[in-house]
Amino acid sequence: MDKQGVTILSVFANIFLGAIKIVAGFMINSAALIADGIHSVTDFMSSLAVFFGVRLAKKPVDKEHPYGHYAAETISGLVVVFILIISGIWIMYDGINGILNQEAVKFGIVGFIVVGISIILNEVMARMKFKYGRKEDSLALIADAEHSRADVISSVGVLCALALSNFFQYADGFIAILIGVYILQKSYSLGREVIDNLLGTIDDKAEQIIKEHCQKQNISITSLRTRKIGEITSAEITIKLNASLHVDEAEQISKDLQQELMDKIKNLKYIVVQIESHKLTQDSIRPRWGNRRQFQKDRVCGRMK
Repeated sequence: MDKQGVTILSVFANIFLGAIKIVAGFMINSAALIADGIHSVTDFMSSLAVFFGVRLAKKPVDKEHPYGHYAAETISGLVVVFILIISGIWIMYDGINGILNQEAVKFGIVGFIVVGISIILNEVMARMKFKYGRKEDSLALIADAEHSRADVISSVGVLCALALSNFFQYADGFIAILIGVYILQKSYSLGREVIDNLLGTIDDKAEQIIKEHCQKQNISITSLRTRKIGEITSAEITIKLNASLHVDEAEQISKDLQQELMDKIKNLKYIVVQIESHKLTQDSIRPRWGNRRQFQKDRVCGRMK
């Protein structure tokens, strides 16, 4: 299974949860359970946004998008963050409203069963999303995992409130407020990470691998820049070789370095190696299909090979 398969599962899981919560809510006349069912619809919307983001990101490069559509996945992650913020505010509002109106919490056995199913299913989906999101470096899937985990915490909070309601009348409201604050805090930290990714941050992991590899090959790096957009990374490296090396030898070292780094760094899709001592620039782009394309330019003579 890949991240797209996980998003499809998540869409159907949220449809199922929303349906059983709303039906059970009407059966036992529970406004809280109906509201939770409507909340599951927002989960469905976030999972759907991630699905389309992941799907669009897989489109190959074209004339208008020479660097691909990878940012689409991160944009879908931003949509999920906004949905998380709305969910957090909604939950806090419900909690405050419950305290002010002194609403009593009532939940029958059907409600307990439905909430229990929701906790188990959302936790399973959250773990799957975290696993594949981290494995494939997908911020959108990680954001959706946080959404599923927030639902788990919210549902556990409902059960805790029910257990405490006989001892503290406002337990439900206060727990809802705490859950809302937690969701907003998670939304803030995740939102910053998503926005940074959209703006193009450095890839610390890729830079470390590049530095270690060049050190082993006795290649001196005079400049290194990486940029992470969506799940992919681009790199611009300036290296310094022995000036006595023939141009063809320097060119071969550059080509070998590009190939070795692309083999080592899975998400490295575009790399430029400039040889400071020989005034050579070697570009390499890893396409989605076909062979790797290379472009070499001798900056002194102005010839393209």
